[in-house]
Amino acid sequence: MKQALKIFVLLFFAFFALTHSYGSDRPSSVLLSQGFNLYGCDQKIRLADQVPISMHMSFFRNSIYRVLVSNPSSNKYKISLYDINKKLIFTEISNKSMSHWDFDFNSYTDCIIEVKPVDFSKNVLNLAISIGFKTK
Repeated sequence: MKQALKIFVLLFFAFFALTHSYGSDRPSSVLLSQGFNLYGCDQKIRLADQVPISMHMSFFRNSIYRVLVSNPSSNKYKISLYDINKKLIFTEISNKSMSHWDFDFNSYTDCIIEVKPVDFSKNVLNLAISIGFKTK
């Protein structure tokens, strides 16, 4: 019985630490409350060095896409959107706890979303990213 209690307490604190390290606001719930449909699920990323994280996405015409990032720390990060040939479409540096960017495409477009830390003199950067869409 004591062993089961120890395991339960350990799992509880591990779950608590994990959920609070990415912030209490889930980007997907924010997107849904703003009238967007969820495009996939929350992506939790951990930036532990200067290596950027990349996500490949396909965007369709006649839809508005919202990329929403939850950042529980005040560490700066850079988010960039490239076409499939690595031509820069959009870039911005942010340190807000909740940031979003809206995109509207005139045709089917494959893109790369890249996120990387700006000032890595601070600890590990944990972000949660969600992408939503709605028709025009």
